[in-house]
Amino acid sequence: RQEKKSLVVSRIFLLKRNSLKKRLHLAINSLSSLLFTIQNPKQALLFYRLVDNLCNPPQFHYKSRGTSQELTSQVAKERRHVGRHIGVLLQNIILTVIARSNTTNTWSELNVHLRAASLLIIDLIYGDGLKAVSAGMDSASRAYLKSLFEYYKVHGRWSSDD
Repeated sequence: RQEKKSLVVSRIFLLKRNSLKKRLHLAINSLSSLLFTIQNPKQALLFYRLVDNLCNPPQFHYKSRGTSQELTSQVAKERRHVGRHIGVLLQNIILTVIARSNTTNTWSELNVHLRAASLLIIDLIYGDGLKAVSAGMDSASRAYLKSLFEYYKVHGRWSSDD
């Protein structure tokens, strides 16, 4: 059942992206509700793909209008817009990981995909957005965010092993 929900949300992200600009809170709320129902690694992978679709809009949505004299691309503008709102989802991912960390053996497999989704969001909100997210967390969540950020600095976007 969650796979069907994920497919619907994915189609909305891909096909109706422009309609989501003023309704991003609905997209993030639907991702949060999907997050709380994840039970197996396949569902966690689908969740990661949804977060990737939201954080990294496809290039084909943005046609060049006339001359391309702008220094900032439409994709970068869209990523910045999503970054203003997606911090809530990062908080929900961290709370879910902490709450379920000792409950099941398969949770470590799920954690791999949730960590990857968290790194996508950290890449998007790097800087002031990350400080704002951290300010709204309790001490356990902040410690987990710090470990995620340390992992991001080593293995993230600017690592030399790419």
